[in-house]
Amino acid sequence: MLIKNEHPRSLTGIQYDEFRNFLLDTIRVPEEQYLLLLTQPDTRWEDKEGSEYHYGNNVPNYTKITPNSKVIFCVYNNSKTIFLGHAQVESIIQENRGRTTPSGRPIIENMQMIK
Repeated sequence: MLIKNEHPRSLTGIQYDEFRNFLLDTIRVPEEQYLLLLTQPDTRWEDKEGSEYHYGNNVPNYTKITPNSKVIFCVYNNSKTIFLGHAQVESIIQENRGRTTPSGRPIIENMQMIK
């Protein structure tokens, strides 16, 4: 946290303990967890920005995405991460489109609808 002025200062110093604690107690915000999702426009996944996000059961941690999960969308552009926005998952629909991993395991596609 920084104090905004000509010379910003961190509030981590001991001299700011009382002020920092006052701020934290006054503006206490419930802690929320978000999942970071990489969107890939113009791919076979057929994402629809702002309403649908597609991913397979071969994606690490795919089971953590559940209805009401809070998510942040990003895209890679020239090795830079660009954050696009955030949303809450409304529902998840599973579909087998006949895709397989290189080892032949079926990929079940999950489509999440966004609120």
